[in-house]
Amino acid sequence: MSTYLTPQNSPRVKLIIEVDSSWKEIDCLIDTGFSSGLVLNPSFLPKINSPVVAKQEFELADGSLITFDMYLVTVKYRQQKKRLLTVFSGSGDNLAGIRFLEGLIFTLNLKKKQITLI
Repeated sequence: MSTYLTPQNSPRVKLIIEVDSSWKEIDCLIDTGFSSGLVLNPSFLPKINSPVVAKQEFELADGSLITFDMYLVTVKYRQQKKRLLTVFSGSGDNLAGIRFLEGLIFTLNLKKKQITLI
């Protein structure tokens, strides 16, 4: 199953990312409030093959601003590959944001406890 809901109704997706010239499955919270592609645990940073491609400022939930280095990371979801702008943060969870969702149909039906991402 590549998408699922947690018991707390959090939408999640399993993605495959390119690390160390191979592929690794990761689990991400789908965060429609995150405007970029991915947030990954900093432990992945030494394993990706990408230089810093940009710097971007983000507003956090508490209103504070923080600037992150941005990297390009290749992800696979179903049969599609995407290169996504990615930040590395010790927030504790991997996040898939709006840029990941672009071109996909995301449906969250909490009444029926269903999630679809096609």
